[in-house]
Amino acid sequence: MNQVQISKGLTRKVWQQLEKSIVPIVFKGHLMKLDSEIDDLNFRIRNNSYMPGTGHGYLGVEKRLGVTRFLPILSRDDLAVYYQLCGELGDLVLTDRADIYGGWQVVPQPDPTNDLDRSSRNEVIAARYQQGYFQDTLSNAAWFQGFKNFTQLITTLINDKEGYGNFVATTDVANFYDSIDVFRLISKLREKLPEYTGHLELLQVFLSFWNRRSTGYQASTKGLPQEIISDGSRNLSHFYLQDFDERFSTYCGSEGLRYVRWADDLLVFGPSPQKLEAAMHKASRMLLVEGLNLSAPKTKIMGKRQFSNYRGLDVLDSINSKDVDEYRKSRQAAMRRHRSGEGVKLDTIFRASLGFLAQRSRSVTLSDREFLWNTITENPDLLGSMNAQQCLSFVRLTASPSRGFAKLLNTALLKDVAGPKAVFLSLIRHHSMRLEKVGITKAAQRNAIDDIVRASADSELIQKWCVPTARQAVD
Repeated sequence: MNQVQISKGLTRKVWQQLEKSIVPIVFKGHLMKLDSEIDDLNFRIRNNSYMPGTGHGYLGVEKRLGVTRFLPILSRDDLAVYYQLCGELGDLVLTDRADIYGGWQVVPQPDPTNDLDRSSRNEVIAARYQQGYFQDTLSNAAWFQGFKNFTQLITTLINDKEGYGNFVATTDVANFYDSIDVFRLISKLREKLPEYTGHLELLQVFLSFWNRRSTGYQASTKGLPQEIISDGSRNLSHFYLQDFDERFSTYCGSEGLRYVRWADDLLVFGPSPQKLEAAMHKASRMLLVEGLNLSAPKTKIMGKRQFSNYRGLDVLDSINSKDVDEYRKSRQAAMRRHRSGEGVKLDTIFRASLGFLAQRSRSVTLSDREFLWNTITENPDLLGSMNAQQCLSFVRLTASPSRGFAKLLNTALLKDVAGPKAVFLSLIRHHSMRLEKVGITKAAQRNAIDDIVRASADSELIQKWCVPTARQAVD
């Protein structure tokens, strides 16, 4: 039987990511004492005395119209355990499958020394395009490459006039992370890895009790933590759907359909709405076995051109091809569709535009700046899906950086949720000097921190973890 041994190398990588995250629960002092802390953690695991703690609380992230997702901020020791288990097990059970995306594997070793500068540049560029909601992933570059591959595939399928027909069904798994059956997940892993009994027993304990802060001592039977880094649960959830992928792909192939998945978003291309309705019914039946359901409100069947417009594929394609003129033309067309009431994934277009324009800041036009400004003004919830790098890009690309900085601050203060405030403080923590270079004085940054403090009196996460590190960056 394989024994669980928490790796100091992997833990260092995870803790360094936590130090950089929007809720920085790891400090330099923790990294200096990492070896002794992991020795103690391994001792507790060997003696069966380890249990997941209650964490630091929950970070509220408003998704839309007051609907809020609460992300658990787990302790550094618990995330060391979780990532050791997810890393080891994920490397053994995750398989590459054509048309299935969103389950990239992050190698649990530091980058080779001779590639660090290049890797760092790639990470910064990828972070500008990041489409996740409060995910401080271990590799933005891995996400970015996967997202580009996914976008290119569906663009190819849309443009293929002799392929799978003229219609697309789009849906997702309802409350995916929260609905994953812990015992079924462990059973699936045990079937693949019978010799990893110790790992699976510890994983089951972790998944049963990581959320004791809200559930008490009653063991949970469902749900993976949507923790701040996101890669651990992403690996497990991706594995959980692999059996479904195989069965549903086989069904679609037999019916002349094409199945594509990104994380929990499912697409099926086919010749008629009737065949796609039948496919949605089949998918629902297959997911029932896994204890999952499709989201009825998010299920749509549309023509390929309508779907392309909805996803903003013309905008993304022009960005991938680095065609500035075509980008502006397609963006303007997308905004006309949006204003006319046609469905458009504005958040995707906005964040992709931020990344694209940030790399071409010297050639940004007045219309580019107006697009960014008006989009944030009309859709303040978008701040809830931006990271510090994207916030910096927004400030830099605004005609008046001071106004852009104030816009983000006022947007963060607009709602009671803590998430946007944590993002704004992360902007100051990571980019205080860059902000100063574009005219945001240290005094303005300190005043902004004070405003956040006054608006966050009841948020321990903001007061204890986010504010001190932001102040340290300014002082």
